[in-house]
Amino acid sequence: SSFAFDSSVAGLFWTLSQGGYLCLPNDQQSKDPQCLGELIAEHAISHLLALPSLYALLLTQAATQLSSLTTAIVAGEACTTDIVKQHYALLPNVPLYNEYGPTENSVWSSVYLTNREELKQAVSIGHPISRVKIYLLNNAYTPVPIGVTGEIYVGGEGIVRGYLNRPDLTAEKFIPDPFSESGQRLYKTGDLAKYRPDGSIEFLGRVDHQVKIRGFRIEFKNTLPDYMLPTAFIFLDALPLTANGKLNRNALPQADFRSPKLVLDSDAPSTEIEKTLAAIWIERLELETIGIHDDFFALGGHSLLATQLLFAVRNALNLTSSQLTLKQFFDRPTIAAQAKIITGEVDESAANELNLANEVQLPAALLPIASQLIEAAQAEAIFLTGATGFLGAFLLVEILEHSAATVYCLIRAANETQAMQRLQQQLQRFELVDRVDCNRIIAVCGDLAEPQLGLTPARYTEIAQRVSVIYHNGALVNFIQPYAMLKPANVAGSQEVLRLACTRTAKAIHYVSTLSVFSATTPPHALGFAEHDEAELTDNLDNGYAQTKWVAEQIMQLASRRGFQVSIYRPATVAGDSINGVWNNDDFLCRLLKGCLQLGYAPQDNPRIELAPVDYIAKAIVKLSQQADSIGGVFHLNSPHATYTQEVLNWFHQAGYEFERVTHAQWVKKLLNNAEHIENFALAPLLALFTEHDEVEPAHCYWYAMPNR
Repeated sequence: SSFAFDSSVAGLFWTLSQGGYLCLPNDQQSKDPQCLGELIAEHAISHLLALPSLYALLLTQAATQLSSLTTAIVAGEACTTDIVKQHYALLPNVPLYNEYGPTENSVWSSVYLTNREELKQAVSIGHPISRVKIYLLNNAYTPVPIGVTGEIYVGGEGIVRGYLNRPDLTAEKFIPDPFSESGQRLYKTGDLAKYRPDGSIEFLGRVDHQVKIRGFRIEFKNTLPDYMLPTAFIFLDALPLTANGKLNRNALPQADFRSPKLVLDSDAPSTEIEKTLAAIWIERLELETIGIHDDFFALGGHSLLATQLLFAVRNALNLTSSQLTLKQFFDRPTIAAQAKIITGEVDESAANELNLANEVQLPAALLPIASQLIEAAQAEAIFLTGATGFLGAFLLVEILEHSAATVYCLIRAANETQAMQRLQQQLQRFELVDRVDCNRIIAVCGDLAEPQLGLTPARYTEIAQRVSVIYHNGALVNFIQPYAMLKPANVAGSQEVLRLACTRTAKAIHYVSTLSVFSATTPPHALGFAEHDEAELTDNLDNGYAQTKWVAEQIMQLASRRGFQVSIYRPATVAGDSINGVWNNDDFLCRLLKGCLQLGYAPQDNPRIELAPVDYIAKAIVKLSQQADSIGGVFHLNSPHATYTQEVLNWFHQAGYEFERVTHAQWVKKLLNNAEHIENFALAPLLALFTEHDEVEPAHCYWYAMPNR
């Protein structure tokens, strides 16, 4: 290995102290596997220390020159099972050691003698070597149990004093050892691992090397849907390496979306409409050229940019909102397709019509388990989705305060350590951290949009066996994206929750829906909607989020009729905490109010706002869920007190904020003319909600009946 590779220190002094001799390849030889193989054969090298990636090249390119080896050691990066298989196929009697250790712990911390018979799982990094301590800890510096992901902390006699002239980094990375005498320290490696049943350690990766595309965590071996595909692929002749032969991530080139090499299509625009569209796309996407079949999202586009580009197209071609809608833009994100929509060459009404009723599907294989349910108040373990959201965080607090249960929280993250970190950050944000006993929380890494909720088989089986109550509060909330993009998390995710509910043991489901399932329905009573009223489907339910929530609720209703124990809760707009006023400042209402203040204008419309404090809603859900007669019920969680838009605006005016009230049409015009010029404009992601309809009808205000309980 390279002299810059810290493990070389051990190789150098161990060899010399044992009376051996060293063979030191030059820079050229160390980078050429064939030259290195010739050197090994020429000097009859017995012991080899190398990076796993380099050793893999030796096994394939210098296989006939390794016969002198009696010991092979790999270290410095993750060793794969493929390398172990190749090694023992070529050198069946030569032991292969996999070693692990950060430089901060003086080279080596653990070692594992690989075994050709144990290749059904990742290669272990073994056990600590003499005078080294290794702990796998969670965020509370508590050791994790077998099979649970934790961060690796190392200590012992090899730990270094710190980083030269970097007291800040030293303080961050080296912590007092909570398990030893005063003065000893642990090094926080940033590596993730878990204990196997035999006590050995399985390396899982880096905390900071997770890969996300548009907010979606991806694994490199996955088959990805369109919206999770990378925007561009950059081909390199060779990967940049550090001095010790590891991948140099900082030296990887960034994608330049203005480069013509990234354009996927060579068909130039020909018609006037295509040329107009192309000019706008080139300007907004900052490209040099574009083809009419290039996909907007593949070129780096996103939902906010799509909204801005759509408005520019409408203005340039003098189109009404119905001639090119945001949904059509998402469904057909190419210049060629949109030009045909504008000219009427494509019949969108028939070709792209979404039949939501047909989306209400519950697989026949999902059948309830006929067994006695455990009531929520007596549950030993509870499963909660959406715990990092505003309402979800308050639900978690209420569940913990009104039961003795352990709560499994499903959280999108790269690993369970990051899942707990993300949950704690949200609890801190909503000022709830002091009310939570983290020892009763198990943050599990998963995703509503994935089969079996993205859980590992072992974790899924554990939850299915232990949990007796499910609170399904999680959803992907986006008021711009179409139904198809939200369906995996909001619809398929609800189906997966039902699958979990009928696996191993019977589980009651408490499903958090929304009053917006009525958003396009005329109330059947003079007083509005009652809890027993069906949310009927109408053609006006055109918001992708509301569509997915309607379908998901219908699936839950279908499951209830099939015999599942389901309760449905329809909260109003979730307002701030009634005690301290903490609010989710990213929600629709907060963005609307902040946007009006930034703009200096507010609409004169005065619709009723269905508001209820978050703590009231959370308390109501948990209280109702712990009543046996609530199973099978539907509950509206809103305030009986009317709140109107102008009343809220008056509060801001009284607090000293200056803005002018104008008609809705005038306000929309101000919005469009000024949106791009306001820094960090709160309404930028939601522009399409206010501009998708040319004619603005007076707002209808409906009451939602909520009996006293």
